[in-house]
Amino acid sequence: MDDTEYLKNLPKKRMASGVIILNESGGIFNYRF
Repeated sequence: MDDTEYLKNLPKKRMASGVIILNESGGIFNYRF
């Protein structure tokens, strides 16, 4: 599973409580919960 698939499959509650940054070029992300 790549990073984008991981983000898509995160529960909405976790996404809402965290910070996700997507780069246009690489699809690299940083997150904290």
